[in-house]
Amino acid sequence: MEIRERRKPGRPAKGDRVFTGVRLPREYRVAAEAIAKRDGVDVTDVVTRLVGEALGLPIPDYCFPKATSQQEELPLNKAS
Repeated sequence: MEIRERRKPGRPAKGDRVFTGVRLPREYRVAAEAIAKRDGVDVTDVVTRLVGEALGLPIPDYCFPKATSQQEELPLNKAS
């Protein structure tokens, strides 16, 4: 009988990371949340990207904006 590894639900792991709690001024947090919403990523990913850019380190792929559909909505003049 073949034993299969159970698949875990949720998103894939982001690699070796360590928790780093920081307290930001409120306006910084609000700005980071706006960037995260715009780019479709977590606030943590935004902070990681900004720190990486400031230090000249490579930025993980998951920190960049998610691909969005460029498809435009067709205008509907009449209901069928």
